[in-house]
Amino acid sequence: MGVLCHFLLDKFIDRYGTRIFIETGTGGGEGLKYAATFPFDRLYSVEIFQKFYELAKKNFEGDNRVAIINAKSDQALDVLLQILPQDAPILFWLDAHFPGADYKQASYAEEKGVDIRLPLEREVEIISRHRLLKRDVIIIDDLRLYEDGDYA
Repeated sequence: MGVLCHFLLDKFIDRYGTRIFIETGTGGGEGLKYAATFPFDRLYSVEIFQKFYELAKKNFEGDNRVAIINAKSDQALDVLLQILPQDAPILFWLDAHFPGADYKQASYAEEKGVDIRLPLEREVEIISRHRLLKRDVIIIDDLRLYEDGDYA
């Protein structure tokens, strides 16, 4: 579970003109809540687990800029990126990974589907297929789940 508030999103908005925010892995909605404090025109958050999706829908029902999508992150990105304009820079917060571990519901080993347990590679593949990436910003959380290294 990442902490988006470690990033000053206004710097990305000012420098790259990002007006759309896309998050994979809503979880408890902390990242989306933080992103919603910035002047994005639209905010999309993708959550695979029904419980977290329903909670986020309830928590953000008053903000018409926010859309919560209940789906696997790769499937949602594949559909969403086909309908968003190519010339609108996007800030991506890629934080989808098996949330059962973060929320103490189950361990990573219990989830057999790699695209659910660790979907980052598939997400990046889909983004690069649909986007020109000239002005988009991609922030990747939890790299330590994918790569060995000293992340202290």
